[in-house]
Amino acid sequence: HAKDAMGRVVLDQKDAAADRVGGYSSAVRESARSLEQEDPNVAHFANQAADRIEQAADYIRNADFASLRRDAEGVARRHPALFMGGMLVAGLVLGNLAKSSSQELSAGDRPDTDDENDRADAGYGSEGPDDELVEDQRAGSFTSEGFATGSAATGI
Repeated sequence: HAKDAMGRVVLDQKDAAADRVGGYSSAVRESARSLEQEDPNVAHFANQAADRIEQAADYIRNADFASLRRDAEGVARRHPALFMGGMLVAGLVLGNLAKSSSQELSAGDRPDTDDENDRADAGYGSEGPDDELVEDQRAGSFTSEGFATGSAATGI
């Protein structure tokens, strides 16, 4: 019974992973649509990438766990650098997903703020007295006072 329950959990996780990968395909395809007028060549390559991502999602969805494991081991043996790069990218994606999930959970604990304050708090910039953003050339950050802060400005 425990083995059956574990099998169901693995299948659920596999399906969830396939759905996430399929979602990436949809996002890339939507980006390609928005690029069609501006740069048809880039849109074409983005559509091809979306097709490949969708194929990967279908493979994950339809393959059994043993096949997935066997194929991953084969790729790791034949192309170790590619495999490690893929693991790095997967780790970064999972880390970002975990971070955004935890931020969404903690956002429920604080009162809502408007988007402008969120951007200013996050360090993306704030509006100056004349409603224009002033960029610190050294660090690429924005200040509302119009002068640079930090070691470049103070000579420290």
